[in-house]
Amino acid sequence: EPEEHPARPAPYRAQLAEGWHFLRRDRVLLGIAFMVALTNLIDLAWSSVLMPVWGQQHAGPETIGLLFTTFSGFSAVGSAVAAALGDRIRRYPTYLVCFLITGIPRFLVIAFGAPLWVVFVVFAIGGTSSGFINPILGAIQFERIPAHVLGRVMSLISAFAWGLMPLGGLLGGGLVSAFGLTTALVTCGIAYFVVTMFPAIDPTWKQIERPNRLPATVGS
Repeated sequence: EPEEHPARPAPYRAQLAEGWHFLRRDRVLLGIAFMVALTNLIDLAWSSVLMPVWGQQHAGPETIGLLFTTFSGFSAVGSAVAAALGDRIRRYPTYLVCFLITGIPRFLVIAFGAPLWVVFVVFAIGGTSSGFINPILGAIQFERIPAHVLGRVMSLISAFAWGLMPLGGLLGGGLVSAFGLTTALVTCGIAYFVVTMFPAIDPTWKQIERPNRLPATVGS
């Protein structure tokens, strides 16, 4: 009998191209990739430049540390709640509401000089809301991507997510230098709002809901 040899895997570029061809044909997944890339860019401008500049002018490093701890700690709580609720939450409205809460308010409260206790409350609520978002996005990706291209497409989405992050500090610094802190915060907050609320006007995004389950057939 002739000896069987395992099939050689396709070249890396061919695998990457296959993943890209699938991704660009799925408007929801492509939208997620671009949305995450842009929000990560704005988040890095916020965390690496805008918040430290605000802290230097108004609060101090210990307050900045407490605010970041509050946001991330409540984000972990939100993720735990999202995991506990599981199938009981509807993805599309949850996505919109959570991004609305976790996005623009945290920019505006520090832009317009809200009392510190209000800033902490907004960060706590925003952090909790943010914890719901990644579980939803992760579940959508695993449902929509076939197993044979799962790694390739997920890698591309991750590349999108990380690709613009190094420019976040440059964006934040450029805005503060050119227009001042308040304008930079408001500009980034509005940009975050536009990017994350676009699904509200694009009906394609309603496909992020779970696939309809067919009712069980009763045997005769």
